[in-house]
This record gives sequence, C-alpha cells and structure tokens, in this order.
Amino acid sequence: MWFEVSLRDDPAAWFERLGDLWATSDVRPQMALDDTGATSASLKTVHQLEPDVVKIAPELVRGIDHKPDQQALVSTIGVFAKEVGAVLLAEGVESQAEADTLESIGVRLAQGYLFGAPDELDRNRVRDLKRL
Repeated sequence: MWFEVSLRDDPAAWFERLGDLWATSDVRPQMALDDTGATSASLKTVHQLEPDVVKIAPELVRGIDHKPDQQALVSTIGVFAKEVGAVLLAEGVESQAEADTLESIGVRLAQGYLFGAPDELDRNRVRDLKRL
C-alpha cells in the first residue's frame, strides 16, 4: 500500500492516523512525504515519519540554480532523507539549469514540466520502489 502525506497539512494529525493504520497492518505501508521544505517543521517530520520518498517542494526548486541558500537547504534535506533510508525527489523542475544544479547537489530523481506535463501515475514504477 502506498500513500502520500503533505507537509502543508498538520503533521500531528497524520501521526495519529498513521499509528492507527500501522497497528492494523502486518506490513508497513510505503509513504511519500510531499512538500518537504515548505514548512519549518519539515526536517523534524522526515525523521518522525521515516518516509520511503521525500519530495522537495517546488518553491525550493524554482530558481535553485542561482540561489545558494536553497541549494544548501535541499542538500540538508537530502542528508536527512538518506538517514531514514528515503529516496529524494525534486518536484517542479522547469529548466535544465535547475536540473543540473539539483544533480550537482546529489538529487538524482526529479519531476516537472522540463520532463513533461503531469500525467497519470505510473503505478508499476511506484510498486517497484523499496525501502533502501
């Protein structure tokens, strides 16, 4: 089972819901943590939830090629993601310069208009993701 949690929602509410879900399942569901970096509590929540996928918020990606502070923040989120065994994915990549900068700071997966318009989720690919 896969589900996505947005950090724009109240993380405390998710902890209660996830606790109920995990208590009734023999297998821990796989989770994508969306909008990471959009709130000040992002890094704490990454450690608490230990998601399988950490998705960098588009507002941190936008213009990252000429914003060293955003590069540092995304790099730090990458360290946190690695610590919990999560895959790091950048959302909202719109230029080759953004993609090149993300790759230079260790982000290997990305999505955004540079690669194509949003489309239906490739469910087979999601099922192939495993905890690292």
